[in-house]
Amino acid sequence: MGEREAHDDYVIHTPWGDHDIVIHTYPEWKNMKIFKHLDTLENLRDPKDMPEKFVQHFPIHEDRMPREPLALKTYPSIFEKFEGSKLTRITEFSFISIPNSFIGDGAVFDMQNFYSFGYHWLGDQNLYKEIDRIEEAHICLSVNAWGGEAFNHFQPQALPKFSILMPWLDKYPEIQIVSHNENPLHKWWWKKLGYTDRIVTKPINAASKWAVHCSMSFFFHTESPESYGCFPRDSLYFVQKKIGVMAPLVEKPYILYFKRGGSRRAVSNTKEMERRVAEYWNQFGVELRVFQPKGGMFADGGREQDLQTIRHAKVIMGPHGGMWANLVFARPRIHVIEFNCFYNKTKEPKPRDMYWGMAQAAGVYYWHLEAEEWNGHEKQMKINIDELLEIMKRIKQDEFKPVSVGS
Repeated sequence: MGEREAHDDYVIHTPWGDHDIVIHTYPEWKNMKIFKHLDTLENLRDPKDMPEKFVQHFPIHEDRMPREPLALKTYPSIFEKFEGSKLTRITEFSFISIPNSFIGDGAVFDMQNFYSFGYHWLGDQNLYKEIDRIEEAHICLSVNAWGGEAFNHFQPQALPKFSILMPWLDKYPEIQIVSHNENPLHKWWWKKLGYTDRIVTKPINAASKWAVHCSMSFFFHTESPESYGCFPRDSLYFVQKKIGVMAPLVEKPYILYFKRGGSRRAVSNTKEMERRVAEYWNQFGVELRVFQPKGGMFADGGREQDLQTIRHAKVIMGPHGGMWANLVFARPRIHVIEFNCFYNKTKEPKPRDMYWGMAQAAGVYYWHLEAEEWNGHEKQMKINIDELLEIMKRIKQDEFKPVSVGS
């Protein structure tokens, strides 16, 4: 990336509050042997364990705190249900700044600490002991997602963090963005958002054996009951606004079905479900459509059409799966109904909360409909159609009843 120019020290303000961050310019990194000793670093798993000068904690306003799923049944709190979670609510987020540091495949570390914060995909410091090459940058924001080469991880995990910081990034155009840029999917997003010229491609993983050295690395952290990430409500607002999600509609809104084929999480009684849902909404002049995605897992082709299709939906329903990553294209305050099993491990042992988390970021109303029959992630599921229609009646009548938090 060429020789770093000399810069005087200067100040950047944090995105919120009145804290100033002084940026010092550090020389290019030459010592590759030192990475052999990364196993001596301390792995910090909580922002509260960080040096105070590196982290600022910001409270989440009450109306932007993540909400419990809406449901017909009474369930425990989603925060209490996830195994190992000590959260009762998500009340704050952390903005972190590490001088003279390195960005790997999302992991940030310096010569004292490795900052994993319990995210399983960041591994530990030992993964980076074989680094044999360094790319130089100056002031950088790390924006990463586990498996972010694919849209169904990049969009739910990386875009909310990026969106929250867009006004700040626009204020400081000198800040570069170290993120995914491996395939046409990412290039479509960066072009659509207007940041192509500021992207520094990150390593795909630690096995790439290189990292980006920065005079200052910034990153954003929120706690989550699962490690995929949960964000304040409306975190995606600036992304949605930029790509035209809130532009005037050009056709009448409809009900959209994220339909899966094959055996993995497909709805076994889908024909009857589609017939009865269509009959219910037809009486109000509202059409049921089946989503036919045009954008590929790794490609950009057809993504504009997917954007237009999804932003015209007034209700979205369907089984758990990657199509839900398209919630970034949904208009805030619509209703979405995911067929899932957060609370019943006999049907699905692993609670998969990522699209509930993304629904918070997208600012939509999220309904959890527990599958009536389901033998795990790789199997078909059967839906209780009467329960689905009852949810739709409540949506139509604006009778929104949140989940009760209890036993």
